[in-house]
Amino acid sequence: MIILKYQKKYPASLAGHVDTLRTMTRILRRAKCQVQYSKGFNPHMELLFSPALSLGVESMCEYVALQSNDYNSLNLLNSASPLGITFVRWWDVEQNFNIASAIDSAQYTVSCKQLGDLPYDSIKNSFVMTVPSKSGDQQKDVHDKILNIEVVDCDTVNFTLACGNSNLKSDLFVRALRSQYNVDSDYNIVKHTAYVTGVDADSYLDSISSPLQGTLI
Repeated sequence: MIILKYQKKYPASLAGHVDTLRTMTRILRRAKCQVQYSKGFNPHMELLFSPALSLGVESMCEYVALQSNDYNSLNLLNSASPLGITFVRWWDVEQNFNIASAIDSAQYTVSCKQLGDLPYDSIKNSFVMTVPSKSGDQQKDVHDKILNIEVVDCDTVNFTLACGNSNLKSDLFVRALRSQYNVDSDYNIVKHTAYVTGVDADSYLDSISSPLQGTLI
């Protein structure tokens, strides 16, 4: 199994998860990568993505896993990619590694005027916000999904939030903060690091990959 790391910046950040899946399929076809397809009457590329990124959020650390041994053509991915998607690393890992369930948290840098002035000591202990669910919107205390808060300055804060099976969407969280504390300024979110049980996902993949892993650019 090959795992690719890619960056998703503007304007690609405006594409939703389903559109990103379609785009990735087109990139692999243009680069003529030999990727394993599903069986049956409607075969499709078997791709496994890291937890879905919220619409409009840029990321330096997205991952997609695929079955392929075609290392040479992987170097063509960037030339086949649209503006905003850049591949930066790849790993050859064991066959059954599930990147979607393995990544359980991520760090986001949020830029917004006065965001660093909020009472984060209190927020770490309790923060109730509206969370969408299959049965409708619910009010939930999500403080246990806020794993770390680092105030960089009055306008910049790093948040480490749970993702995967215990997901706290960064955009919903930031909007809730702004609403509850009357912060009217626009904001920007960039996902910088994904984690597997507290370990940087890159380092984790380094530890389980073959010597073939490396950079694409």
